[in-house]
Amino acid sequence: QALAETRRALFHGTFALALLTAAAVALLSYPIARFALGDPALQKWVVWTALAIALTMIMNGQVGYLQGLRRIGDLARVNVYGALLGTVAGSALLFAYGRQGIAAYVVATSLAGLAVGFYFVGLDRHGAPVRLGPLWQRFKALLSLGLPLMMGGLIAPLSLLLVRILVSDTLGAAAL
Repeated sequence: QALAETRRALFHGTFALALLTAAAVALLSYPIARFALGDPALQKWVVWTALAIALTMIMNGQVGYLQGLRRIGDLARVNVYGALLGTVAGSALLFAYGRQGIAAYVVATSLAGLAVGFYFVGLDRHGAPVRLGPLWQRFKALLSLGLPLMMGGLIAPLSLLLVRILVSDTLGAAAL
């Protein structure tokens, strides 16, 4: 029972955070394209990336669940089969659409990994009602552990990105 509640809390919490992240990236797509990529015309590609980020976050929640249960065999299968399916689907999209298929490739690889992850985790299909109170309590416990780890993991790459943007804007691309 506790494991099923934890799985549901992990899935619903990850899903909510993925939607919030995708919405934030989509809403900030113009400044991201302008300042990070140097071209506001790339805004639509940033929005596609937001979708891929959300799918990848949900997939990583499923992978984290498998890792937490020490289901190493399933974890390996998710990574290998997801990468294989994503590569096949993405390559077909690149072949069909050329450069215009790059965004679809990124989304397809994330979607493939998510589909394979769902297959191996197996969502709770027993129809147990989801009660928000216990779900929120479980999610808060997961969030209190995961948030500091996530912030610690984000600080270094974001700092490097900011420094690269500032150096590029100040000294030009050749200085990188």
